[in-house]
Amino acid sequence: MRTFMHRQSKTSVAACAPLVPKGWRRLALVPVVLALSACGDIARLVTPGSKGPNGPAMIAFTASVPLRVSSAVDVVTLNVTSSYRRTDGTLVRIGSQIMTLTSDAVQAVPIPVDVGTCLADATRDAGGASSTNGSCAVVLTLDLVINGIVVDRQVVGPLRLQPGATTTVAQPVTLNDLAAVEVQIGGSIVLPSATVQAFLGTPLLLSARVLDARGQVVTNRPITWNSDAPTVATVDPNTGVVTAVSVGTAKITANTGTVSATATVNVLRAPAALTVTVGAGGGAGTVRSTPAGVDCRVAGGVMTGTCTFSFPGDAAVSLVSTANAGSVFSAWGDACSAASIGASCQLMMSQVRSARVQFAALRRVSVSPASGSTGRGRVTGANGFDCRVAASATTGTCAVDIVEGTALQLTASPEALTTGGTRQFFAGWGGACASATGVTCTVTPTTTDLTTTAQFFDVQQIAVSVAGNGGGMVTGGSTISCVRSGGATTGTCAETATFGTSVTLTAVADAQSNFAGWAGACTGTSTTCTTSLTAIRNVSATFTRRQLTMTVNLVGPGSGSVSVNGTPCVLPSGQPTTTCTTTFDAGATVTLSANAAAGSNFTAFSGACSGTGNCALVLNQSQSVSATFTISRFPLTVTLSGTGAGAVVLPDGSSCSLALGQTSTTCTAQVNAGTNVSMAATPTIESTFEGFTGDCSGRGGCSFVMSAPRMVGVALTRKQVPLTLQLRGPGGGSVSVNGAVACTISLGQSSASCTRQIDYGTSVSLTATPTFESLFNGFDGDCAGGSCAVVMTAPRSVGATFTRRQVSLALQLRGPGGGSVSINGVVACTITLGQTSANCTRLIDFGSSVSLTASPTIESSFNGFDGDCTGSSCTVTATADRVVGATFSRRLVPLVLTLSGPASGSVRINGITECTLLPGVASISCTKMLEYGATVTITGRSTSSFNEYVLSGDCGGGLGDAPTCSLVMTSPRSVGIAFR
Repeated sequence: MRTFMHRQSKTSVAACAPLVPKGWRRLALVPVVLALSACGDIARLVTPGSKGPNGPAMIAFTASVPLRVSSAVDVVTLNVTSSYRRTDGTLVRIGSQIMTLTSDAVQAVPIPVDVGTCLADATRDAGGASSTNGSCAVVLTLDLVINGIVVDRQVVGPLRLQPGATTTVAQPVTLNDLAAVEVQIGGSIVLPSATVQAFLGTPLLLSARVLDARGQVVTNRPITWNSDAPTVATVDPNTGVVTAVSVGTAKITANTGTVSATATVNVLRAPAALTVTVGAGGGAGTVRSTPAGVDCRVAGGVMTGTCTFSFPGDAAVSLVSTANAGSVFSAWGDACSAASIGASCQLMMSQVRSARVQFAALRRVSVSPASGSTGRGRVTGANGFDCRVAASATTGTCAVDIVEGTALQLTASPEALTTGGTRQFFAGWGGACASATGVTCTVTPTTTDLTTTAQFFDVQQIAVSVAGNGGGMVTGGSTISCVRSGGATTGTCAETATFGTSVTLTAVADAQSNFAGWAGACTGTSTTCTTSLTAIRNVSATFTRRQLTMTVNLVGPGSGSVSVNGTPCVLPSGQPTTTCTTTFDAGATVTLSANAAAGSNFTAFSGACSGTGNCALVLNQSQSVSATFTISRFPLTVTLSGTGAGAVVLPDGSSCSLALGQTSTTCTAQVNAGTNVSMAATPTIESTFEGFTGDCSGRGGCSFVMSAPRMVGVALTRKQVPLTLQLRGPGGGSVSVNGAVACTISLGQSSASCTRQIDYGTSVSLTATPTFESLFNGFDGDCAGGSCAVVMTAPRSVGATFTRRQVSLALQLRGPGGGSVSINGVVACTITLGQTSANCTRLIDFGSSVSLTASPTIESSFNGFDGDCTGSSCTVTATADRVVGATFSRRLVPLVLTLSGPASGSVRINGITECTLLPGVASISCTKMLEYGATVTITGRSTSSFNEYVLSGDCGGGLGDAPTCSLVMTSPRSVGIAFR
């Protein structure tokens, strides 16, 4: 790789990119590809230079150019055009340059940009800041040219360039030897001669594939889309999503670099559904379409067959309706309202359509004579209706079929009077015309056939009946004289007359009776009645006996009843008065008798009767009688007893109470007989109601009727509430309530719970007593601290904690050695090497047995325990405070010095002579005990004139007149020195 760097005095841009994949250089006729991307280490690529405000601003790229293997030499250049952007968005060209690319696989391409013109322009885009901030927004147009032909073009920027700074390109830029662009739909290529269909309201996604000169797909290539007819179809410039706007044709083009491809899009309306619905009507028929598709059958509002079909957009559809036998086509609706001619409808399917069709059923309207018709007449109407009625027979057209919902008016006319004949009259309608008045009737059949009746008469009858327990007579007309007497009817009570004759009837009661009123063709209580014989008339007249009243007034405060001819008039208990009124026929005999209710007394009659016996009256006029009742009284005795306190309210409002400390109390009240007594016991807050006895029982309410003397007992007890004691260990002890032991926990037990019932409101004192081995730590819950007194106005819970009593174990460690002492395997005290002493104290559960173990450090030795322990081991029972001492000394290891001749000399250890070999002595051995880990210096010195020596043992060998050796005493050492 050759790297080309560029530097100039103006602001400049340089470029870098990753290496071309291996193997490209081995391919024949490989098109040129120039890849430009942002550098990760720009400072490594640009030429070092000034970093001040007058220095260049740079962007680094690397060009990757694969070698084209051919006999000809390809000329590959990079043409760069630079422009700067003004604040109004316009671009001003700075200049251009042509850079010839070599055949190197990867090369750095400098792209110098002279921004002097830009910096001098006050209207340049300075990034929103003042134009004096020395930056420019620069756009680079990169053209890749091979042998004079532009094969690709890309635009980079705008890049913010500023003297003295380096700008990094945010996105990679790749230039290829592009050959073509293919437009695709769903992975299929759209040929230039093909047309793509799009529907209004449905988006169409186009994609593009870019190919290079050897037909390979170029990936990650940005595509720009545009439409030549945006009023027909628009396209998203980045995604290729086509939106149909209107019917027509638009060309959609995909552009990238120097290549493009176009697809022709034909915008159509989307297929639209045509739905046939049914309107009101009970008819049946078929709706079919041209072109074929709809074949819908209708029967009384129920649709079957194909009633919905989708036609192409803008299709012209004709609907034709055909009614079944017994039905007719009625009307179109919805989209066919204005597009129909008779039974057919023409529609354009430019959108979803709905066509409503109605078929009407033919309904039969018929006329027949009404029951009892005796005359003659004629009923006429539209559609040829002409029916002749003679008594119960008909001739002519008495029934016609009409479309449901169609109104048909019928007209009735009686037969004209003929010489010697009887005059005829129309009496009225029936059936479907029952509500009509006059000679005309309009009927409108909907869901069923309709039948009506017509009635014609020649003469009419009026008949009178007389009823009731009274007597009298009804007269009127020409011959009517109908008499009622002794419960029987006699005389002339009926006659006939010409239709429409007016007849007046008069009712006259006898001396012992009243006229009660008319019924039938006459109503009301007037003694006269007039009716017209337009139909058969039946009239009823009622006469009743004259009535007198018997009034009975019952007065309290007692209760009872008075029987009036066996019918009781009752005064209920607690009601002050009651009045009863009874009606009797004039002259009737009435007997009254009084009866007092239980608990009451009858005092006497007054008014039309007197005394206390039965009373008999003959009613020649209305009468009034009063009866007085008084109340009996019974004693009610209530006794309250027990250890509790409370009260009961008596019926007279007084209170019967039992106080705490009383054993019983009795109260008495006089209560009216028959009184409903209801009592409830109310205990005090310290007490509980246990129940009623005597004439009441149970703990509920007490209710009874005072029909006799009553006795009721009320039991009250002192209420108790629970006191719960929660004792916790590990210590042992007990808690007493008012001096009596109430709960105990044993030594080592984790918890104990006890509950005592205490009288409500009492004050109790709690005392905790630990065992000899334990300590009391205090109360908690409804008490706190070392003492406890609670008032039992609610359930209480008190906790008490007992812990193990502890004694001190003092450890006294002495040096100069180091080590530690453990209690039951846990280190409790430590002394370090060289420390003279260390003291530690631990608390031990009273009575427990502990084992002490001494562990010296590696440099030390344990000399033994003293105090409450002696020797090398120690076990202490904690029945009192204990003191144990432990001594650690420095560990000593031997250093053995062996001196030998033939010469004489001495050895010093750390400067002190420790061993001497005298003249004439063959050898000598000396032993020195030294502290473990100490560093010693061994120096040998000869006393002869020939001072050669030899070292052996832990100091190795050597020669000299003053041999020196250093050792660390981590184990026994041995050193030999031979003096020669």
